[in-house]
Parts: sequence; C-alpha cells; structure tokens
Amino acid sequence: MAVGRELSAAQWVAAVLEQSPESVAIVVTQLSVASLPEDREAAVAAFVEGLVRRVVDLGLKRRVDDARSRLQRLDPSDESAYNAAFAELLAIESERRALRESA
Repeated sequence: MAVGRELSAAQWVAAVLEQSPESVAIVVTQLSVASLPEDREAAVAAFVEGLVRRVVDLGLKRRVDDARSRLQRLDPSDESAYNAAFAELLAIESERRALRESA
C-alpha cells in the first residue's frame, strides 16, 4: 500500500475504510468530511492526537465497565475466578490511568 501522503484524500479515505470494521465505517466517513479546527500542521497533529486519545479512553472505559460488571456477577467464594477478574479490572484501569497521565 502506498504511503498516505502519496494518496489523494479520496484514496486515503477509501484505504482506511477498506481496513476498518463496519462498526466504525460511519465514523471514518464523518471524520473524513469534518472541518479541522486548525490548519497549521503542528496544531492538526495535536488535534488528531487528542481525538485518538479520547477514542482509546472511551474503549478502555467500556472495558472497565464490562470487567466491573463481570466481577459483580462472580461468586467471591470462587477465589481463583474472582481474583483473575479483579486482576483484569486492575490492569485495564492501570492502562487507562497511564493513557491519561501521558496526555
């Protein structure tokens, strides 16, 4: 595949859509026509980084919520399953905290 800078805007969007799952195709399409708040290259990079960071954070939040839900449904007397689920929750929360601290 060609480097992104060698593609036209339409070709680049098509290439991204081709590699994207259906669940995000509409978002890719919407973002491809959205106006950027800034046209300076450094400002655009910061905008995109912030946008990606928020999307990743949202995904991590959903994973935390799912892990908490699973943990609440487990029987605490099943220590191995409970401890494994709790460790998973802590790991996801740690990943989310690291993402936020890196901002």
